[in-house]
Amino acid sequence: MQIYNAAGEQQTVNLTWTRTADNAWNVAGTTAEGAALGEANLAFDANTGALTNNPPQAVLGAGDAALTLNLANLAQGPVAAYEQRSVTVDGSRAGAFRSAAIRDNGDVVVSYDNGQSRTVAKVPVVTFTNPDALQRMDGRAFGMTAEAGTMQVQAAGTQGAGTLASSAVERSNVDIAAEFSKLIVAQRAYTANTRIVTTSDEMLTETINMRR
Repeated sequence: MQIYNAAGEQQTVNLTWTRTADNAWNVAGTTAEGAALGEANLAFDANTGALTNNPPQAVLGAGDAALTLNLANLAQGPVAAYEQRSVTVDGSRAGAFRSAAIRDNGDVVVSYDNGQSRTVAKVPVVTFTNPDALQRMDGRAFGMTAEAGTMQVQAAGTQGAGTLASSAVERSNVDIAAEFSKLIVAQRAYTANTRIVTTSDEMLTETINMRR
């Protein structure tokens, strides 16, 4: 089978199964070059054929070169030959950075070109007892104040905290037609006020002229 070491390098491991007694087996691992990785002894239940080793795993080798085999699904049965139905390898080849994304729950996920992804950080959400009392600052930022209360750092989407919308563009929530209508009304009101001022000035001028 193919495995990956800590450096992400693919290696071939050969497993040799040897029956040592009734319901007892020995599994030995070697590299593709024939170097020994170690061996382990396994025992099976005579009636069910299930593995009785606890924990259900075999460790071949030691230190940084140790190979752990999870044998929880290994069973002994009345078959003529060894049958390997599936193998799952907990590892992958070395990969380079491809992209990063932020999920709605705040997880910062990095994807690599080997098909793997990993959560490397988490963006929290800060809430306040009275958010309306925060101090408005430049750059659409807000500063803490005593009136706003103590900040609470929480995971996104929990305990009343909102979720994140990454890679989203906030659109305008203004109704253009309604705003133009208000602008026309404001313009007409301004025009009317200027006429009132002009008329008042003309009336005052006439009054002064009458006294003369």
